[in-house]
Amino acid sequence: MSINRNPRNLQLMSQISDSNPFKKTVATAFDIPDFLERDLEAVRLDRRLSEEGKKEKKQGHLRKALRELRDLQKPIDEYHGATEAMRAKVRRPAYDKTDYVAALNRKELRDASRAMSFGQRSMRLAGPTRSKAFIDAILEFEDDPWMSGIDIDNPNERELYEAAKQSRLRDLHGPLLDQLEERDAVERDAKMVLDVARNDVQDASGLERADFEEFAKVVESRIGAPWKMKDGKTICEVVNGKAEYHLGSPDELRDAVEYPNAEAYRASRAA
Repeated sequence: MSINRNPRNLQLMSQISDSNPFKKTVATAFDIPDFLERDLEAVRLDRRLSEEGKKEKKQGHLRKALRELRDLQKPIDEYHGATEAMRAKVRRPAYDKTDYVAALNRKELRDASRAMSFGQRSMRLAGPTRSKAFIDAILEFEDDPWMSGIDIDNPNERELYEAAKQSRLRDLHGPLLDQLEERDAVERDAKMVLDVARNDVQDASGLERADFEEFAKVVESRIGAPWKMKDGKTICEVVNGKAEYHLGSPDELRDAVEYPNAEAYRASRAA
């Protein structure tokens, strides 16, 4: 008996903003486990099939469901890649190493910081008396805050230090950080739907989690995927050291990878 997931699905989709570019696309993910349940039930009732035949049919339907989820994930992965390229532009203040006077001034500020109490340092790292020059001096040695007298093993000092770093990054990259927060939310909501649908696929498959993950890894990671040529139509297989070519089937082309060379193709076979 199939499970009615519609109330839950509708509730989850209501949490996603209509401005999310993936909302309509990921909503189709909820159909995948439903179709899988239908197909697996048909296999179970098919008396013409042997037990081995049923097993192969079931694996084929599960593979199809995982492919469909993987295809829905692809544009989100591309979106994530673009987000990370944007995030790489968020950098802490740059320092002119040739400006000896400025370097001495920053050293004096770090020396002063070491002599301060937590409260005194807090006044210069946060709030209305916050000093950008003071924060920049400390961040010059970001991985060694002890040089400024900051004990990051102390939770209060660590929290203050991290907040100061983020506030300085916002000074420098405020609009970009706002964009990144929006993009992270878009991706998080879309992935939430796909994760739920993937769990539903596992439930529908009847496999234990470990067995399901082992099966899914091959499909999702394209382990042993066919080698697609640059024309987008031809598949290359290396048999006994010799390349053989044929027009790919829809499923082959769907799973295929444009390997850069034969070594990469062989490595995928060994994975």
